[in-house]
Amino acid sequence: SNFGPFEIEFRREIADFLQDRSLSVVTVNNATTGLMAALAATMPRGDGEKTIAIASFTFAAGAQAILWHGYRPAWIDIDAETLQPSISSLLELASKDERVAGILLTNTFGIGNRDVAEWESLARDIGIPLIIDSAAGFGSTYPGNERLGARGDCEVFSFHATKPFAIGEGGAITTRNPETAERMREFTNFGF
Repeated sequence: SNFGPFEIEFRREIADFLQDRSLSVVTVNNATTGLMAALAATMPRGDGEKTIAIASFTFAAGAQAILWHGYRPAWIDIDAETLQPSISSLLELASKDERVAGILLTNTFGIGNRDVAEWESLARDIGIPLIIDSAAGFGSTYPGNERLGARGDCEVFSFHATKPFAIGEGGAITTRNPETAERMREFTNFGF
């Protein structure tokens, strides 16, 4: 912990495993803290007025992190066939509610969302961050055999005992943006 030699090597090995050395990796004590750090690094603190889109079929930690950061969950539906968050549901929400300030996209069951490129494009077009909750997805792939970890503004993984890469506890956040990674490291290190 505290960015010692084993933690630094662990981060390197994660980037190697994800087959992308350009990724910045941040380790966390659990994925909930990872979601909180990702929100804090990509969005200003909210005042309870704006929302973050999140699928209604997900674990409670996502909504908890959203509330903690001063936003409200804006629930979107899932696709009945894939059980992944529904883009059409997000488009419907965004057309009615201009308070949507971010997206917390769940890779349901750790399965890479087949529409991830469309989600990224939509977030860019609207001008809001896309944080991907890949808690159960370490080692999983997106279509085209691309490993989870390099999509959206960042992806958050869990290493809890109930996850595929179960080391008992912990997690990681991956991002292509070194400045975002540095803000998340500061978050995990008491602001230092």
